[in-house]
Amino acid sequence: MLVNLYEDIVRRRSVDVIQQLGACGCEECVDDVCALALNRLPSKYVSTRGGEVFSQFYINTPQGEAELTTALILAVKTVSDNPRHGYKR
Repeated sequence: MLVNLYEDIVRRRSVDVIQQLGACGCEECVDDVCALALNRLPSKYVSTRGGEVFSQFYINTPQGEAELTTALILAVKTVSDNPRHGYKR
């Protein structure tokens, strides 16, 4: 098992942030938001349950939450300002 812990978290949280900011929530925009946010965040790859627990601890700290939220907000703004499908608010 090799996973980037941020992938699932970013996917789940992106929908909430997109809705809160009133941005487009189509599949294409959600994918773009996730890709941009993941590129801004440090990778948290783990291959064991112990590594997952340790990394989850950091992700759930106030700083980890702030980094995640900031990356998502910046990604939503970027995608909203430059949608690939022509949607504008």
